Amino acid sequence: MITRKLTEIVYHIAITGVPLTLQPEPEEVAGFFAALLETEHAADKTFRANFFRDWLKLLDKQPPAEKVKVKDIEKCDFRPMFEYFEIQKERKKQLTTADKKEAKAEREAIEKPYLFATIDGRKEKIGNFRVEPPALFRGRGEHPKKGTHKYRLRPEDIVINIGKDAPLPIPNIPGTWKEVVHDNTVTWLAHWKENVNGNSKYVFLSAGSTWKGQSDRQKFEKAKTLQVSTLARICKTPLVLNCCVCRPHSNTSM
Repeated sequence: MITRKLTEIVYHIAITGVPLTLQPEPEEVAGFFAALLETEHAADKTFRANFFRDWLKLLDKQPPAEKVKVKDIEKCDFRPMFEYFEIQKERKKQLTTADKKEAKAEREAIEKPYLFATIDGRKEKIGNFRVEPPALFRGRGEHPKKGTHKYRLRPEDIVINIGKDAPLPIPNIPGTWKEVVHDNTVTWLAHWKENVNGNSKYVFLSAGSTWKGQSDRQKFEKAKTLQVSTLARICKTPLVLNCCVCRPHSNTSM
Protein backbone atom coordinates (compact mmCIF):
# COMPACT_ATOMS: atom_id res chain seq x y z
CA MET A 1 0.00 0.00 0.00
CA ILE A 2 1.40 3.43 -0.96
CA THR A 3 0.72 5.97 1.76
CA ARG A 4 1.46 9.64 1.41
CA LYS A 5 -0.32 12.62 2.90
CA LEU A 6 -1.57 15.24 0.45
CA THR A 7 -3.21 18.20 2.18
CA GLU A 8 -5.33 16.54 4.85
CA ILE A 9 -6.14 13.43 2.80
CA VAL A 10 -4.20 10.17 3.05
CA TYR A 11 -4.58 7.92 0.04
CA HIS A 12 -3.29 4.43 -0.64
CA ILE A 13 -2.36 2.14 -3.48
CA ALA A 14 -2.35 -1.53 -2.53
CA ILE A 15 0.64 -3.35 -3.96
CA THR A 16 0.63 -7.06 -3.11
CA GLY A 17 -0.71 -6.09 0.30
CA VAL A 18 2.58 -4.48 1.39
CA PRO A 19 2.43 -0.86 2.62
CA LEU A 20 4.85 1.31 0.60
CA THR A 21 5.89 4.92 1.00
CA LEU A 22 6.62 6.44 -2.41
CA GLN A 23 8.90 9.35 -3.12
CA PRO A 24 7.31 12.39 -4.80
CA GLU A 25 8.13 11.73 -8.48
CA PRO A 26 7.06 8.05 -8.62
CA GLU A 27 4.00 9.03 -6.64
CA GLU A 28 3.15 11.78 -9.11
CA VAL A 29 3.38 9.47 -12.12
CA ALA A 30 1.27 6.85 -10.31
CA GLY A 31 -1.27 9.64 -9.85
CA PHE A 32 -1.34 10.32 -13.59
CA PHE A 33 -2.41 6.72 -14.16
CA ALA A 34 -4.83 6.62 -11.24
CA ALA A 35 -6.63 9.73 -12.52
CA LEU A 36 -7.40 7.81 -15.75
CA LEU A 37 -8.49 4.64 -14.01
CA GLU A 38 -12.05 4.68 -15.35
CA THR A 39 -11.13 5.67 -18.89
CA GLU A 40 -10.29 3.56 -21.93
CA HIS A 41 -6.64 4.59 -21.53
CA ALA A 42 -6.13 2.68 -18.28
CA ALA A 43 -7.59 -0.45 -19.88
CA ASP A 44 -5.44 -0.20 -23.03
CA LYS A 45 -2.62 -2.77 -23.09
CA THR A 46 -0.09 -0.49 -24.81
CA PHE A 47 -0.90 2.42 -22.53
CA ARG A 48 -0.58 0.26 -19.41
CA ALA A 49 2.67 -1.32 -20.58
CA ASN A 50 4.35 1.98 -21.41
CA PHE A 51 3.21 3.60 -18.17
CA PHE A 52 4.40 0.66 -16.07
CA ARG A 53 7.78 0.54 -17.86
CA ASP A 54 8.45 4.23 -17.15
CA TRP A 55 7.07 4.03 -13.62
CA LEU A 56 9.40 1.14 -12.81
CA LYS A 57 12.37 3.21 -14.02
CA LEU A 58 11.44 5.89 -11.50
CA LEU A 59 10.95 3.33 -8.76
CA ASP A 60 14.41 1.91 -9.50
CA LYS A 61 15.97 5.37 -9.13
CA GLN A 62 13.76 6.42 -6.22
CA PRO A 63 12.70 3.20 -4.47
CA PRO A 64 9.99 3.08 -1.81
CA ALA A 65 11.16 3.58 1.74
CA GLU A 66 10.32 -0.07 2.42
CA LYS A 67 12.63 -1.22 -0.46
CA VAL A 68 9.91 -3.48 -1.87
CA LYS A 69 10.32 -4.36 -5.56
CA VAL A 70 7.19 -3.70 -7.64
CA LYS A 71 7.04 -6.18 -10.53
CA ASP A 72 3.45 -6.60 -11.71
CA ILE A 73 0.96 -3.86 -12.56
CA GLU A 74 -1.91 -6.32 -12.06
CA LYS A 75 -1.03 -6.46 -8.36
CA CYS A 76 -1.24 -2.67 -8.00
CA ASP A 77 -4.54 -1.22 -6.87
CA PHE A 78 -4.82 2.46 -7.86
CA ARG A 79 -8.47 2.74 -6.81
CA PRO A 80 -7.89 4.64 -3.52
CA MET A 81 -5.77 7.22 -5.32
CA PHE A 82 -8.48 7.60 -7.97
CA GLU A 83 -11.05 8.16 -5.22
CA TYR A 84 -8.83 10.83 -3.68
CA PHE A 85 -8.79 12.74 -6.97
CA GLU A 86 -12.56 12.41 -7.25
CA ILE A 87 -12.92 13.99 -3.81
CA GLN A 88 -10.74 16.89 -4.97
CA LYS A 89 -12.92 17.36 -8.07
CA GLU A 90 -16.04 17.55 -5.92
CA ARG A 91 -14.39 20.09 -3.64
CA LYS A 92 -13.60 22.30 -6.62
CA LYS A 93 -17.21 22.12 -7.77
CA GLN A 94 -18.33 23.29 -4.34
CA LEU A 95 -16.12 26.37 -4.30
CA THR A 96 -18.05 29.61 -3.81
CA THR A 97 -17.94 32.41 -6.37
CA ALA A 98 -15.70 34.38 -4.02
CA ASP A 99 -13.30 31.42 -3.72
CA LYS A 100 -13.14 31.06 -7.51
CA LYS A 101 -12.44 34.79 -7.94
CA GLU A 102 -9.68 34.62 -5.35
CA ALA A 103 -8.10 31.60 -7.06
CA LYS A 104 -8.31 33.36 -10.42
CA ALA A 105 -6.68 36.50 -9.01
CA GLU A 106 -3.84 34.42 -7.55
CA ARG A 107 -3.30 32.64 -10.87
CA GLU A 108 -3.28 35.91 -12.81
CA ALA A 109 -0.78 37.44 -10.38
CA ILE A 110 1.56 34.48 -10.98
CA GLU A 111 1.18 34.70 -14.77
CA LYS A 112 1.45 38.49 -15.08
CA PRO A 113 5.27 38.69 -15.49
CA TYR A 114 5.11 36.23 -18.42
CA LEU A 115 2.34 37.79 -20.50
CA PHE A 116 4.33 40.36 -22.48
CA ALA A 117 7.67 40.84 -24.24
CA THR A 118 9.31 44.06 -25.43
CA ILE A 119 10.09 43.91 -29.16
CA ASP A 120 11.84 46.90 -30.77
CA GLY A 121 10.56 49.07 -27.95
CA ARG A 122 6.97 47.83 -28.31
CA LYS A 123 5.09 45.86 -25.68
CA GLU A 124 3.80 42.72 -27.39
CA LYS A 125 1.62 39.97 -25.94
CA ILE A 126 3.13 36.49 -25.81
CA GLY A 127 1.00 33.65 -27.16
CA ASN A 128 1.71 30.27 -25.56
CA PHE A 129 3.80 31.22 -22.53
CA ARG A 130 2.90 28.08 -20.55
CA VAL A 131 4.82 24.84 -21.07
CA GLU A 132 2.95 21.55 -21.07
CA PRO A 133 2.78 19.93 -17.62
CA PRO A 134 4.08 16.42 -16.98
CA ALA A 135 1.59 13.69 -17.83
CA LEU A 136 1.14 10.35 -19.52
CA PHE A 137 1.18 10.74 -23.29
CA ARG A 138 -2.18 9.79 -24.76
CA GLY A 139 -1.58 10.00 -28.49
CA ARG A 140 -4.24 9.25 -31.06
CA GLY A 141 -5.56 5.92 -32.18
CA GLU A 142 -3.08 3.06 -31.85
CA HIS A 143 -0.05 5.23 -31.14
CA PRO A 144 2.81 2.95 -30.00
CA LYS A 145 4.02 5.45 -27.38
CA LYS A 146 0.73 6.11 -25.61
CA GLY A 147 1.13 5.86 -21.86
CA THR A 148 4.75 7.06 -21.99
CA HIS A 149 5.76 9.43 -19.20
CA LYS A 150 6.01 12.97 -20.53
CA TYR A 151 8.63 14.61 -18.35
CA ARG A 152 8.31 17.81 -16.37
CA LEU A 153 10.27 20.55 -18.13
CA ARG A 154 13.08 22.26 -16.25
CA PRO A 155 14.91 25.49 -17.13
CA GLU A 156 17.80 23.23 -18.18
CA ASP A 157 15.60 21.92 -21.03
CA ILE A 158 14.74 25.32 -22.49
CA VAL A 159 16.57 27.64 -24.88
CA ILE A 160 15.50 31.28 -24.72
CA ASN A 161 15.99 33.93 -27.39
CA ILE A 162 16.43 37.52 -26.18
CA GLY A 163 18.18 40.73 -27.22
CA LYS A 164 21.88 41.07 -26.42
CA ASP A 165 21.22 43.92 -24.00
CA ALA A 166 17.99 42.49 -22.56
CA PRO A 167 17.95 41.47 -18.89
CA LEU A 168 18.04 37.70 -18.41
CA PRO A 169 14.59 36.38 -17.43
CA ILE A 170 14.53 34.48 -14.16
CA PRO A 171 12.93 30.99 -14.31
CA ASN A 172 9.87 30.58 -12.09
CA ILE A 173 11.40 27.41 -10.63
CA PRO A 174 15.01 26.82 -9.53
CA GLY A 175 17.42 26.15 -12.37
CA THR A 176 19.46 27.66 -15.20
CA TRP A 177 18.41 28.00 -18.84
CA LYS A 178 19.85 25.38 -21.18
CA GLU A 179 21.05 28.14 -23.48
CA VAL A 180 20.52 31.85 -24.07
CA VAL A 181 20.73 32.97 -27.71
CA HIS A 182 20.41 36.34 -29.43
CA ASP A 183 19.01 35.48 -32.87
CA ASN A 184 17.00 38.30 -34.44
CA THR A 185 16.44 36.33 -37.66
CA VAL A 186 13.76 34.12 -36.06
CA THR A 187 10.47 34.93 -34.32
CA TRP A 188 10.48 32.34 -31.52
CA LEU A 189 11.18 33.46 -27.98
CA ALA A 190 11.89 30.04 -26.47
CA HIS A 191 12.04 26.43 -27.57
CA TRP A 192 12.60 22.92 -26.26
CA LYS A 193 12.14 19.29 -27.29
CA GLU A 194 9.58 17.06 -25.64
CA ASN A 195 10.85 13.64 -24.68
CA VAL A 196 8.13 11.35 -26.06
CA ASN A 197 8.39 11.98 -29.82
CA GLY A 198 11.32 14.39 -29.86
CA ASN A 199 9.17 17.17 -31.30
CA SER A 200 10.38 20.76 -31.04
CA LYS A 201 8.09 23.15 -29.22
CA TYR A 202 8.22 26.94 -29.51
CA VAL A 203 6.98 30.06 -27.76
CA PHE A 204 5.86 32.81 -30.14
CA LEU A 205 4.14 36.16 -29.84
CA SER A 206 0.34 36.11 -29.90
CA ALA A 207 -1.67 36.08 -33.10
CA GLY A 208 -2.53 39.76 -32.58
CA SER A 209 1.09 40.92 -32.35
CA THR A 210 2.72 43.35 -34.78
CA TRP A 211 5.12 40.66 -35.98
CA LYS A 212 2.30 38.27 -36.71
CA GLY A 213 0.43 40.96 -38.61
CA GLN A 214 3.51 41.78 -40.68
CA SER A 215 4.12 38.12 -41.38
CA ASP A 216 0.52 37.56 -42.51
CA ARG A 217 0.70 40.65 -44.73
CA GLN A 218 3.93 39.42 -46.33
CA LYS A 219 2.33 36.02 -46.98
CA PHE A 220 -0.68 37.73 -48.55
CA GLU A 221 1.48 39.89 -50.83
CA LYS A 222 3.57 36.86 -51.82
CA ALA A 223 0.45 34.83 -52.59
CA LYS A 224 -0.99 37.72 -54.59
CA THR A 225 2.22 38.02 -56.61
CA LEU A 226 2.28 34.29 -57.29
CA GLN A 227 -1.38 34.33 -58.32
CA VAL A 228 -0.87 37.21 -60.77
CA SER A 229 2.25 35.54 -62.14
CA THR A 230 0.40 32.25 -62.59
CA LEU A 231 -2.55 33.91 -64.31
CA ALA A 232 -0.21 35.79 -66.65
CA ARG A 233 1.54 32.56 -67.56
CA ILE A 234 -1.79 30.80 -68.18
CA CYS A 235 -2.99 33.62 -70.44
CA LYS A 236 0.14 33.28 -72.59
CA THR A 237 -0.25 29.51 -72.95
CA PRO A 238 -2.61 28.03 -75.56
CA LEU A 239 -5.33 25.86 -74.04
CA VAL A 240 -5.88 22.58 -75.90
CA LEU A 241 -9.45 21.28 -75.71
CA ASN A 242 -9.90 18.03 -77.64
CA CYS A 243 -8.91 18.94 -81.20
CA CYS A 244 -9.42 22.67 -80.87
CA VAL A 245 -6.73 25.16 -79.86
CA CYS A 246 -7.92 28.13 -77.81
CA ARG A 247 -5.52 31.03 -77.89
CA PRO A 248 -5.47 34.24 -75.79
CA HIS A 249 -8.07 36.77 -76.86
CA SER A 250 -6.85 39.27 -79.43
CA ASN A 251 -8.36 42.63 -80.38
CA THR A 252 -7.21 42.18 -83.98
CA SER A 253 -10.20 42.04 -86.28
CA MET A 254 -10.70 38.96 -88.42
